[in-house]
Amino acid sequence: MTPLEMHEHAHALAQEGHLERAIELATAALAGLRTELGEDSTQLAVVLTNLGSFYAELERWGDALPYYQDGLARKVREYGDDDPTCANTLFRIARCHAGLGDAEAAVSAYRQAIAIFNRHPESNAVIHHLALAELLALAAAAENREEAGELSGQLVRLATSHFVPGDADREEDLVEASAACLWWQGPDGLMQAVREGTGPADAIVLLQQLADWFLSRRRTGGEPAGLTAQKHRRSVKHLARIVADRRAQVPPTRRTWPSPCATSLTRPKTPMTSRAPYAP
Repeated sequence: MTPLEMHEHAHALAQEGHLERAIELATAALAGLRTELGEDSTQLAVVLTNLGSFYAELERWGDALPYYQDGLARKVREYGDDDPTCANTLFRIARCHAGLGDAEAAVSAYRQAIAIFNRHPESNAVIHHLALAELLALAAAAENREEAGELSGQLVRLATSHFVPGDADREEDLVEASAACLWWQGPDGLMQAVREGTGPADAIVLLQQLADWFLSRRRTGGEPAGLTAQKHRRSVKHLARIVADRRAQVPPTRRTWPSPCATSLTRPKTPMTSRAPYAP
C-alpha cells in the first residue's frame, strides 16, 4: 500500500474500533508521507490529527497531545488562526489537557475553540456543543458561576438555532442545555437564551413545551435530581407562569415540535469519552 492508502485504511480500522492496529498503520503512513511530501508540508495536518484522535479514543492523552499540537500549527500556517478547522483541533487539545489533569490549559484551549466557533456559525455544531458543555463542567467544578451561566446560555442558543429550523438530532442537546440554563440562570435567563436563538413567536411555543415537559416529568414520579430542591421546583413553575402570560400576548402560531425526549436534568457532566466526529 502507498502511504496515502495506509492512512485511509487506518481511518477505516479506527471506525471499526481496531485502534491499536490503526495507530500502527497510521504511524507508518505518517512516516511515508513525511518522505513524500516533506517535513514542512501542511498536508500532513489531517494525518497528524487523525493519529492523535486514535490515541485519544484510548484515552492516551499524553500520546495524542503532540500530534494535535503539530497538526494545529500546520493548520494555522495554511488557513490562519481563525478557521473552524483550527477550532476542531483546539477542542481536541483541550480534551487532552483535561485528561492529563491540567485544567488551566484545558480551559484556555476550550475558550479559544469556542471563540472561533462563535465567529463561524457554519462550523461543526456537534463539536461546538461538546466544547461548550465540557467547559461548562470545568467552570462548575471551579465554582465559576458567572462563566457557567454564560456558557449554559450559549448552549441553549446553539441548540435552539439548530432545533427550531428542523434539526431533530439537536432535541436532546436542547433539553440538556435548557435544564443547565435553568439551573445556572433561572427562568429569565433561559427565556432570554431561547429568544436569542430563534424568533419571538417560536420562542414562546418552544418554552411552553419545555415548561410542560419539566412539570410533567416531575409530576409523574420521574423527578430528576436537578429539580429536587424547592428552589428549582419554583423555577420551573415560575417559567411556566411567565410563558403562559406572554403566550397570551402573542398571536397564535401553528408551529409545534415533538415533545422533548426524557433526559437527566442534573448539572451537565459531559464525559471525556464522548466521541467527537473525526474532522479535518
